[in-house]
Amino acid sequence: MEDWNAVDILVAEDDDFHAELTLRALRTIQVVNKVLRVHDGVEALHFVFRHGQFADRDETLPKLILLDLHMPKADGLEVLRQLRESPTTQHIPVGILTSSSSHTDFFASQDLLVLDFVMKPVSAEALMDLIKQSGLKS
Repeated sequence: MEDWNAVDILVAEDDDFHAELTLRALRTIQVVNKVLRVHDGVEALHFVFRHGQFADRDETLPKLILLDLHMPKADGLEVLRQLRESPTTQHIPVGILTSSSSHTDFFASQDLLVLDFVMKPVSAEALMDLIKQSGLKS
């Protein structure tokens, strides 16, 4: 059984290549926080709300969530909506990672109080800025 407790950064990214670039960027800026990658929006929601395979994990919430916008099962905006609707998760800083240049996506995420909107491929500098904005201590 994996240790899903005390995850500081949750990365929700369906594309293996983009996920690896994001994780590599986190290593480049020497983030030592515990990071977990999930593969779609439903898996992200299950992790945060402790459902499905994550039902037995402790109640500790991630300190930062990095969401891809366009994922299967539930897209990043839907995940963000559900996080913002819950009093227990509405405070979690969320960064959007996307290859979309859609103004609609940008403004929809801003309306849901996203911390930042970062274009892929994600650079180490962009992640460093996002982490600083989140207040996460690494």
